[in-house]
Amino acid sequence: MRLFVSFSARKDGNCDEIANFLAKDGDKTVRFADLDVRACVNCDYECFEDLCKYRNDDAYELVGKMCHCQKIVLIVPMYCHHPASLYFTFCQRCQDYFMHNEEAYENFVKRLFVIGICGDAQNNPHFSACFEKWFEGTKYTNHVLIADRHKYGLKLKDSILQIDELKEQISEFANPTNAKIELSAMAVVVCKGQILSTCEMIYGRETLSLPKGHVEEGETVLETAIRECFEETNVVLSKDNFAKELSSFSYEFLTPSNKLIRKTIVPMLFDVDNTGDPLAKEARMLSVQWMDINEFCQNCSHENVKALVEEIL
Repeated sequence: MRLFVSFSARKDGNCDEIANFLAKDGDKTVRFADLDVRACVNCDYECFEDLCKYRNDDAYELVGKMCHCQKIVLIVPMYCHHPASLYFTFCQRCQDYFMHNEEAYENFVKRLFVIGICGDAQNNPHFSACFEKWFEGTKYTNHVLIADRHKYGLKLKDSILQIDELKEQISEFANPTNAKIELSAMAVVVCKGQILSTCEMIYGRETLSLPKGHVEEGETVLETAIRECFEETNVVLSKDNFAKELSSFSYEFLTPSNKLIRKTIVPMLFDVDNTGDPLAKEARMLSVQWMDINEFCQNCSHENVKALVEEIL
C-alpha cells in the first residue's frame, strides 16, 4: 500500500486533489487536518527521557503505518512563505516515534517523497531545503518536488492539475513510468552439486544471489557473465565451461535518486570441474561461497533467481 498525506488546512484544495489523483486501487489518502494530533506544547520533553505524553493520539499510529508502506508521499502547501504548520506538527511528533524505533528510520526515509506547493519557488528557495532535511546524510536524492503556481499564472485557489505540464510532472514524480532499459548477464556456476553464490549488501539488506553485471558495449552476454564472475568472485571461467542459456527474466525498481530502471537478466549456465579460489573482490560483497544447490534455493533472496536455479536441479 502507498500512502498519500495532505497537509492542507483547506478541504478539497490542491493537496487533497493531488492525493486523490495519485492514489490508485489499494492506496490510501489521509488528510492530516482531520486527525486527532496534539502539537508539542505544554510538555516537559518527556519524549527524550521516556514517552511522549501525547502518544495516544493519531500521530504515533500514523507514523507507525507509514513505516510499513510501499511509498509515502507528503503533499504540503506553503503559507506565508513557510510550509504549513500542520507539517511542522507532524515533523515534531515523528521525533518521539523514531527515538524509540531508530531501526525503522532508514526504511521510512527511502520510501518518503514530498510534494511542496508554493506560489513562487524562485523567491523562496528555503521551501525546498526544508523538505530536503529528511534526506541529509543519506543516498536518497530527487525525493522532493516543488510545484510553482506563479510560473503558470495560477492564483491561490486555482487547481494545479489544470496545467498539463504540472500534472504530468507530479504524476511521473510519484509514479515513474519513463524507465531506463538495462541488460545484465548472470553467471550460474555449478560444480559437483554446488553453486557459486554471492552475499552482498543492497539498500541496507543482506542479499544472497549469483554473480551478475551490466553488458558493456561490444560484449556478448556470454563474455559479460565470464567477466563479472571473475570481477566479483575471483573464479575464472572460459567459454569451454559454458553449458547453456537459462530462462531470462525482467523486473523494475527505483533507484535512490527516484529513477525507474527496467532490467533484463540473461542467466548463463557454466559447469566447472574445480571450485577455483573464490574471493569477495568488490567492496559491496560480504562473502562469496560455494553452496549446496538445494540449500541455495532455500535461502536465495529473489524468487526469480530461485526459479531459474531450479531449472537445473
